Amino acid sequence: MTDASNDKRVEAYIVVVGGGGAGLAAAAEAVRLGASVILVEKADKPGGTIALSVGSIMAAGTQQQKAAGIADSPEIHAKDLASVCEAMGFDDDAELRKLLTENVADTVEFLRSAGINFLGPMPQPPHSVCRACIK
Repeated sequence: MTDASNDKRVEAYIVVVGGGGAGLAAAAEAVRLGASVILVEKADKPGGTIALSVGSIMAAGTQQQKAAGIADSPEIHAKDLASVCEAMGFDDDAELRKLLTENVADTVEFLRSAGINFLGPMPQPPHSVCRACIK
């Protein structure tokens, strides 16, 4: 690969195309595992649409919830999401909702391991329990 700024050849074991949330996470994990990585982003800075986010993530079963004594589960989280979608008239994919709610706590832990500090858990109506992790 050629670096356009200086026309020098650069090499890496992994090339990640796109510096949005998924690309940044993939690159960070690859580096953590010892790989050399090149991240290619078409915009003038990385971040993608996550740069527009307020920095919150809803997650059931996080270490923060457990430390605060909050009883929550992926099933309760999924039920809350289904209720929100129904109230707003959105069609929802139950399998994707299940995939999200069963894995989002691990996502929060991954982000924390990458150095992101969250406040919370905090309430975020209409969710039935405090589960918002705010950056």
